[in-house]
Amino acid sequence: MALIEISQGYIKGGKTTTDSGVSYYEFLCIPYAKPPVGNLRFKSPEPLEKWDGVLDATEYKEDKVCVQIISENNSCIGNEDCLYLNVYTPKLPEFYSKLLPVMVFIHGGGFVRGNGVLKLIEKMGYTGSTEDKKAILEFLVASPINILSNKAGEVDLESISARGRFEFIPTIEKNFSDGNQMLTEHPYKLIKDGQFNRVPTIMGVCEKEGYFLEVVKANSFRDISENKNFVDYLPYKLEENKDVVNKHFLSVYSMNLTKDDDDNKLALDFFADLDFVAGCYLRGDVMARKGVPVYFYEFHYDGNINHCKMFFNIKRKGPTHGDEWAYIFEHDLVSKSADEKDASVRETVTKLWTNFAKTSNPTPNDDLNIRWPSYNTSKCCLFIDEKPEIQSNYLANRKDIFPKMYNIAN
Repeated sequence: MALIEISQGYIKGGKTTTDSGVSYYEFLCIPYAKPPVGNLRFKSPEPLEKWDGVLDATEYKEDKVCVQIISENNSCIGNEDCLYLNVYTPKLPEFYSKLLPVMVFIHGGGFVRGNGVLKLIEKMGYTGSTEDKKAILEFLVASPINILSNKAGEVDLESISARGRFEFIPTIEKNFSDGNQMLTEHPYKLIKDGQFNRVPTIMGVCEKEGYFLEVVKANSFRDISENKNFVDYLPYKLEENKDVVNKHFLSVYSMNLTKDDDDNKLALDFFADLDFVAGCYLRGDVMARKGVPVYFYEFHYDGNINHCKMFFNIKRKGPTHGDEWAYIFEHDLVSKSADEKDASVRETVTKLWTNFAKTSNPTPNDDLNIRWPSYNTSKCCLFIDEKPEIQSNYLANRKDIFPKMYNIAN
């Protein structure tokens, strides 16, 4: 048992070990804001008050997961009282202990779903507002980070919020001039205008993002494959001639087609770009041109613990959306299937991510036998596979279409 004191009171945690035998402490389901229920429903999160006694943070509670649909069986789980996070630390605080780096994980899911199986650091509220994310960071600065990691006075909220790879679609809020709004303009405009924190960033995608999207957009995929109707799926009203634009998209996405490609490769590539790849590339490219160190990756490894392919029984070659997660986090239902190659890739990925958390550089030395250059200096991307390699043709065939899409939309 581990007992620590934070601003709100005492917390009791537990001690466990990783698969490789490394001991660490865990504090599970810590509330980071008042439950968003009753009069607080759909409101900005409010700070916690102090509690009496000792908060038991030794067990993960299934009923504290956010309300969401489980795609595998179309069932609904979760609770609106869900503003909780888990904190893991290799050591308890000591008065003169060395400062530790901190990683914060906020799950994706398009404001529709999270993942109750992964050992996550945070369970997002179903309202999905950017204020929830802000509340997490404010709470971590005020309590768990500086107590569990002994970083009092050394954590900058703005740097933390931009340091990690946060994948979400923010909600643009009306500005009521009460100081509660976090995002009042479109993110693309903010980035183009340089209104973002200038800190090193890792961002990337999986090789076959479209496989996952085909599962959830079967009719749309059929429309693209059969009718070549791209325009109706763009995130803005098109003023130009639709036939002309459809022909342009068809030309772009028909480049380099071979007889070995999937029958619906046009839809696979188009929806991958539309939902994931284009936004990632364009944001990173703009940030890099403004002097921010940006490290692009494309995950190519197709192993036994590619969890999205496993859950949706996808038999095609190549990793799809979110398949890299199980190479960063332990997954109770997936990790046990790892073989020696999977374990080696997992070790590489976690090393890259933890190096970045410690130094803002994923390869600060030669311990991985590769140097991952920033996009700013090389226009290169790291292809993460059994043997990682640097590629210089990142999105070479399709990237020119992205700026026009986003500029029209904004």
